[in-house]
Amino acid sequence: MKKFKKIASLVLAASMMAAMPVSMATTMVAYADETSSFTLTLNNTTVGHKYAVYQIFTGDVSGTDTKTLSNVKYGANYGGKTAGDEVPFTELSAITDADAFASSVSLTGDPVKTVDSAAGTTEITGLVPGYYLVVETTASVDVPQGETETKNILQIVGNTNVAIKSGTTTSEKKVKDVNDSVKDSLTGWQDSADYDIGDDVPFELKATVASDYANYALYDNNYVLTFHDEQSDGLSFNNDVTVYVDGNKIESGYQVVTGNDIGDNCDFEIRFSNLKDITSVKAGSVITVEYTSKLTGDAVVLGSTGNPNESYIEYSNKPGSDQTGETPHDKVIVFTYQLTANKIEKITNQDGTVTNQALKGAGFTLYKKNASGEYVAVGTEVKGDKMTTFSWKGVDDGDYKLVETTTPTGYNTMKDLEFKINATHDTTGANPTLIDLGTTTLDGKNASLFTGNVGTGILTGDIENTKGSQLPTTGGMGTTILYVAGAILVIAGAAVLVIKKRHEA
Repeated sequence: MKKFKKIASLVLAASMMAAMPVSMATTMVAYADETSSFTLTLNNTTVGHKYAVYQIFTGDVSGTDTKTLSNVKYGANYGGKTAGDEVPFTELSAITDADAFASSVSLTGDPVKTVDSAAGTTEITGLVPGYYLVVETTASVDVPQGETETKNILQIVGNTNVAIKSGTTTSEKKVKDVNDSVKDSLTGWQDSADYDIGDDVPFELKATVASDYANYALYDNNYVLTFHDEQSDGLSFNNDVTVYVDGNKIESGYQVVTGNDIGDNCDFEIRFSNLKDITSVKAGSVITVEYTSKLTGDAVVLGSTGNPNESYIEYSNKPGSDQTGETPHDKVIVFTYQLTANKIEKITNQDGTVTNQALKGAGFTLYKKNASGEYVAVGTEVKGDKMTTFSWKGVDDGDYKLVETTTPTGYNTMKDLEFKINATHDTTGANPTLIDLGTTTLDGKNASLFTGNVGTGILTGDIENTKGSQLPTTGGMGTTILYVAGAILVIAGAAVLVIKKRHEA
């Protein structure tokens, strides 16, 4: 019996928690030997749980400073045993691991108490001295997202407070950003980025394994963990997955699933059919998935709407069963923008006012500076005989040069325009938004060459052409002046000739 008392004390100190990612630290706060029943108070509870209390053992409270249970008998819910029969010492002495016992004990009959959780504290009253298994169930409500059902064994020898910290399986999704025009500009993992169409965008998925993970080893059931990833139409999965456990790369134990084998509203999955097969995984382990997706021509240019990418995790959330739960969805957004140049000529009206008139016949090529300082063409020349508006969809921040590679007949070629696209967006928000969009010229002389609209994601500006210089031509005013001068010379010559003949006569 001394050995059992020692075990019971150890169980009490360790809070005897088990079988789901939840830990309970028990603190005995009051005893009343003359009271035949006690109250168990669960602290830090949240709405959305249901607790069932099963009586495993009963007994008598003994001791003064340290309360223990003596004359231990089987309780009403110990499977295969008769309630009230004395528990053999050999059976008690075999209980050396509270978690293992809580996870493996068989139950019979209805629980002695059931209660729905409340916000803050939840009370369970009318418990006689003994050992009780407190099990979180989903009999009336679903387990909140990310959380797991709990199974805890507690010694009740007086009114008892238990501080509950619900264990959780967590997940998150992140993306990296880069400015192609700046060397070594790749950011850390964050919640938004902007890219050019055609770029490969790096993504990261993370899952933190629940704190009760070790309890699943007591059952033959698999521990399932699946990453579900849903991408917008503008992102195309490159199927280049790399997986890490606590920072160490693994090559097996998972499957990348695409096509018709995946669930609804999902583009691909990374499935761990049994996480227990990966020996390096433990409670609290972080499983990381890295991959890239290409930003395609279907990408959306619409300000803060951008191109979202969401993920969540499906995971085992009840030891000894195939039941699974889901984490909340986590979203990142990839932005891309459109540059639009309107070709114009300034016309001075008779009243002296100036208006912009659309000018046809031009062609432009857009160049982007890379990290080595070289300008690289963004696609091919954009031109058309009747075109007056020129657009480049799918550009991001960086340094650019706009070159007039076809000049309208009779007009001067525009000087190359060098400018920088600047964009600011949330990097840590749950629903990232585009904050600011605009341009500045690289020489700093024109801060508003193109005006950005954060609602549409479009940068727009007017590009002017001027007519070429004109010299006098045949039939113009210059020849008229020559004709008049010639006529005067002819008349003058004739007059001189007439005067000379008169003198000779």
